[in-house]
Amino acid sequence: MDVRILKMLTNACRALGLLNGEGETLKNSPGADVFLVKEGESYIGDFITPIGGEYYDVWRGLKEVVVTGKPVRDDRMVRLSKPGYAEAYVRAMQGISQGAAAGLARAMDISGQKSLLEVGGGSGTYSIALAKKNPGLRGCMRPFPGEGLLL
Repeated sequence: MDVRILKMLTNACRALGLLNGEGETLKNSPGADVFLVKEGESYIGDFITPIGGEYYDVWRGLKEVVVTGKPVRDDRMVRLSKPGYAEAYVRAMQGISQGAAAGLARAMDISGQKSLLEVGGGSGTYSIALAKKNPGLRGCMRPFPGEGLLL
């Protein structure tokens, strides 16, 4: 077991708010219990199904990384070159973003604004939610270089 890598992993999980505790006494955070435990009230693990296989090759090697301390091969460029990958990814991200986008639209008062530019917004989930709440709002969303969507 590469203790250095294991410490880095647990420190990262603590920094992300997934684990609580110190040293050898660690447990899931309340957020991890809600979102990452299958029985949790808002489990998001099923989100991984459509694109999880694309990332699994990297994560499958996590145990080996922890044991050996050696990095695992990352085939990101191979995934990005597959036809339809970007579209499937954006669709999956839209699915998990809709609740947060609706919450933002409820919490953010932009009623006096006439225009909105969303950069890197994927499918435009946040822009669409804001435009629905503010019918006079015109928006332009730039999901990828060279592409755009007018709302």
